[in-house]
Amino acid sequence: MVFEKFLPPQFVKAKLDLLKLTELTGKNWLYGATGSICLFHILKSFNCKGKILLPVFTCPRILIPVHKLGLEPIFYDLNINDLNPSLESIEILSERYKVKTVLSVSLFGNPADMINIEEYCKQKDILLIDDNAQSFGGRINGRWLGTFGNAGFFAFSPGKATAGHMGGFFWSDKPYEIKYRKHTTIHWLKWLDFNLNRVKIYDQKKLMLKKIINVLASKSVEYWDLTYDSLAEFEKGIIGGILEGIFNGEFNFRNNYHNQFINAFSNNPYFKPVKALRGEPNNHKLVLIANSGEIADKLISYLKNKKIFCSNSYVPLCKDINGLVGMKTVSGKVIELPIEDNSEKMNYLFDKLNSFTHSQ
Repeated sequence: MVFEKFLPPQFVKAKLDLLKLTELTGKNWLYGATGSICLFHILKSFNCKGKILLPVFTCPRILIPVHKLGLEPIFYDLNINDLNPSLESIEILSERYKVKTVLSVSLFGNPADMINIEEYCKQKDILLIDDNAQSFGGRINGRWLGTFGNAGFFAFSPGKATAGHMGGFFWSDKPYEIKYRKHTTIHWLKWLDFNLNRVKIYDQKKLMLKKIINVLASKSVEYWDLTYDSLAEFEKGIIGGILEGIFNGEFNFRNNYHNQFINAFSNNPYFKPVKALRGEPNNHKLVLIANSGEIADKLISYLKNKKIFCSNSYVPLCKDINGLVGMKTVSGKVIELPIEDNSEKMNYLFDKLNSFTHSQ
């Protein structure tokens, strides 16, 4: 059984219909080359200054625009049940530090408590940014994740619900214009890298070409500033296809396998599955919390030995987590596993999780 890399879901090319996206979400979306670049433009549109409340548990790339714009990050805690923002922590820290900007995030396809977070921010006149980089397609009470608060965004990359090579979309309550420029060659390299090293990961042909494209794609985004990059013409069909897949339910296999995962392992004595606490999730990976860091290390080693790709999740974004009880509780215990549209592979994965349990 070969299951060493996550294979993104297949999609067909389709026209990028921004009018449809606007009609479905009620927001006017602008393009950004990455999720962190989308956040940069949102912060710039509001001319944000001073302190900003950030989740302690999320992708570290959110720090790039925060530091670039000279903002001071204050990190709030997570809910240990779904790893999403703790409203209580947001309330306490926003009062303590007089913070007027909050970034809320919905992780792993599971909706954060956006309705109550939005209501609190409205009451306190706090700018709320809905970071939906990972969970586009999820909803709460019919509202799409990414549309709460004063601004929001979602992004494309291999490990997201919108699995693609690069790109993102954002909206802001503040009028904002971007003078776009083109680096089409870099976008081509990123697409080739995604196509060869992700979509065709199990194809053992052209290994040297795969390595060369991977290096070129990685170095190109380090060398060239893509902050104001435009959407390349060839990408419209790719991104349009991914969005149509979300809208048309073509990726529902992910939620089906995720539900099987929850049902099979909810009473496991060594780890617990992470599941949505509210709304309609759009899960794109399996996430579990081990009972201890030792169990997490053992499980990762065991699964990798069985040729199953898995990894520890994010490390805390700040060094001092003593005041963040939730983060301290789960630190080093969170594990991410892939979902593929392949019943044989998913049955194999579930079987090995059961085998690990019985071996302890």
